[in-house]
Amino acid sequence: MTINEIYNTMSEAQRASLKTRIMMDGVAYTTAYAYCRGTRRPKLLYRQRIAGHIKAILGINYTVDELFPEAKA
Repeated sequence: MTINEIYNTMSEAQRASLKTRIMMDGVAYTTAYAYCRGTRRPKLLYRQRIAGHIKAILGINYTVDELFPEAKA
């Protein structure tokens, strides 16, 4: 599942928790929201951190490649 698909299945509390955790990594709210919606692709370090945050919140381990697939040309 991509980050956007996972984000769409989360409860409001889980979504807020994910955005808060991402912001604590040092990005703005709008950037965290864009990462969650899949409209922006974070750098590798942030992708790895986001995968860890999702595991902490949902208890499911997703790979970085699953969450953020390469854009198709």
